Amino acid sequence: MTSKSPFFMVQTSIRIMLAALENLLEGYSGKYATGNEVFLADLFLAPQIDAALTRFSLDMTQFPLISRLHDAYMELPAFQAAVPERQPDYVKH
Repeated sequence: MTSKSPFFMVQTSIRIMLAALENLLEGYSGKYATGNEVFLADLFLAPQIDAALTRFSLDMTQFPLISRLHDAYMELPAFQAAVPERQPDYVKH
């Protein structure tokens, strides 16, 4: 994969976003992004993090806080049911 491929460019953009998010949430997060209960921020972040992992195969080792959030989201039945793979109109990419 070249550095000019669209896939690589998307991965780069996601890495930049996740690095900023990791810094922003440091010191604020609890079990979830902004505390120990699910709030609106989590509803927006969960699908983005899942796409980074599953669709764009991003190595998350440099984002331990974001990885921990993803693990916490995936413990919740509502989040498990919401992943794209479980939707009736899902098309594998």
